[in-house]
Amino acid sequence: MTEPLRGEHGPPPVDPRPRQLLEKYASLVGTVLLDTGEGLVEFEVPTSEWRFWGASRVVTIALAPEALAEDPEAELLGIGSPVFERLVEAIRTRGFHTDNGLVAPAHDPTEAMVAVPIPVEGAAAGPSRTELSILPIGRLVARVSIKAGAVAEERLVESAPVDLSTGVLAPDGLIGALGATTHSTERPPAAVAVPRRAMDRLLPLVFGHLESELRSQLTKLGQTAELGRRQELGRLERYYQTMINETEADASDDAAQRKRMIEAEHGRRRGEEEERSKTKITVHPIQLLEWQVLAQRITWPLTTPNGRRGDLSATRLLTGDTAWRVACPTCGTTPNAARVCRDGHVACPDCSGRCTVCGDFACRSHGLADCQSGAHLVCGEHHLTCRACGKGHCEQHSGRCAAADHLVCPDCAVTCANCGIGLCRPHAVQTGQAAPKGQRWLCDSCVVLCEGGSNEPVGVDESVRCSACERHICLNHRAVCAVDGQVQCSRHLRRSDRSGRLACETHRASCADEPDSILASDEVRACATCERPICEAHGADCVADGHRHCNRHLAPLADAPGRRGCEQHRTTCHVDGVTFSLTGTRECPVCGKAACEAHRVACPSCARQVCIRDFEGARCLTCHQLDAAPDLGDDLIQAALAANNGEPLKAKQWRTARDATATVVEADLGWTRRLVFTVRHGGLRPQTVVQHSLLGSKRLR
Repeated sequence: MTEPLRGEHGPPPVDPRPRQLLEKYASLVGTVLLDTGEGLVEFEVPTSEWRFWGASRVVTIALAPEALAEDPEAELLGIGSPVFERLVEAIRTRGFHTDNGLVAPAHDPTEAMVAVPIPVEGAAAGPSRTELSILPIGRLVARVSIKAGAVAEERLVESAPVDLSTGVLAPDGLIGALGATTHSTERPPAAVAVPRRAMDRLLPLVFGHLESELRSQLTKLGQTAELGRRQELGRLERYYQTMINETEADASDDAAQRKRMIEAEHGRRRGEEEERSKTKITVHPIQLLEWQVLAQRITWPLTTPNGRRGDLSATRLLTGDTAWRVACPTCGTTPNAARVCRDGHVACPDCSGRCTVCGDFACRSHGLADCQSGAHLVCGEHHLTCRACGKGHCEQHSGRCAAADHLVCPDCAVTCANCGIGLCRPHAVQTGQAAPKGQRWLCDSCVVLCEGGSNEPVGVDESVRCSACERHICLNHRAVCAVDGQVQCSRHLRRSDRSGRLACETHRASCADEPDSILASDEVRACATCERPICEAHGADCVADGHRHCNRHLAPLADAPGRRGCEQHRTTCHVDGVTFSLTGTRECPVCGKAACEAHRVACPSCARQVCIRDFEGARCLTCHQLDAAPDLGDDLIQAALAANNGEPLKAKQWRTARDATATVVEADLGWTRRLVFTVRHGGLRPQTVVQHSLLGSKRLR
């Protein structure tokens, strides 16, 4: 019985089950239900029950919506209503089991059958024994919550009578007898009470019966939810496809990333809709009604060749239908054969099978399972559950993980590609496709994290150590210092601001003229003048000595385009301040300063090259300053002899003048003849010798 039936005319009748729950609750707490009107009842709340009913000391309940017209303050006792929830909670605190006593038998015991009614596989049946038994028969009252898509319903469901010792549906003829239960029937002394099956094993069977009763309604709700799911998925597909099309038309750089985000969001919404559309059933047991029914039972002991024993029983009720019935102790169905489980349990062929490892029969209740790796049955003793994936497998189809010393199914068993030990997937590490040796499984001892990437796992055989910190770098991300060629991790390498070469901390330097720069040590040299570290951008090599000098101590050379010279290997023309190489200027003999070729002229009097600043008129300033000298020094006399090829000069007059580097001597020889020579200070031989006459000037030396 799942819901009250609707009448042919008028509103449906009132569901009596909520009132029955209310009456049972009143009897439990010792209060009295008073009918105050058509469909209205009230009761006084005992002190011990105040926590369930709040501040109300007298509760008025309407059993039907029509009763609210008579008393609007009453609370409607409908499935899912607040007062119904409080009633269920109050009942559950006292347990949900109600014992209705023994049902009076309608028939007397008869002689039992002797032959086993079904074939027995792999065992022999012994002499039978007959006994009277008391079977527990019960009905479960439960609240069933059904959710399918946007539809959510709650129903108060009462199951058909069930044999609580086996979980099998009781005969239909027993339903009427349960309504006429008497509690005064005495139990026969020889009757043996059959224990009720444990609730954790009984309730799933009863839930299965309830689901069978609701199957047609669940199918209808599922079809409605499926239609809504398709419509919603179609709407989502059109919505997100429009967004993707708009993104593909956008040529910006982040269009691909936005497209991936839209697709991920679409997948998430699609998954949510799939989950929401599933039909979900939640059963909340409220009350278990139990009766005891007298039955006659015959039991045959079954013995296997290896000594395993089990009991096969047939039962006939002495109330209602009195036919003999044989039920499988595991599934409760009528079996077509019987087998003895290795644990002394009898089961039908549908609930049992032969273990391919040990060859014994085993039932589902005692561990019979499927070896999913070998596609065969295996008993509980030889059935293993893979700790990695949860799949079942047997000892024959298993591997061993050396990391945690446990068995693992073949699907989860892997081998370390480096050392070859066996592992399971959770205790192994899988490298990525981009690893130097591709995707592989490795053990903890053979795997390292590559510092060069995003700490992705790689094998020790495809990585090297950083020479500075011992971190691991895979061959794909390996980098070396450009100076010493040693492998370094990314934390110790920096690119040069000039060349882009990688340099480690040891071989990294900065230019003194750019302190925040990062350069390789071989890109920086000390200035030969001031010894500051200088890079190529802020210094250069001197054209004379080849040493590095900073820009402060270098100057471009006018006589060597593109070349520069240091302070020691360059000269400056004092006329215009332009720098030259050491050979680009000469010392002016008059002032002693350097002058370039462009700013030098030859003095026609003394034949010396002098700077233009010391040249005036047609002679140098020294020749302009010649003055009579009555006596010559010994050094000048010796120079005069050398200037005249060793012959004494018969000069009528001597004139001399001194400048920065030499002494100019002019000897008047008469008849407009003059001999002019220059002697460097401290020297004894003339530097230049010029002979002047009417015929012109002639340089002799």
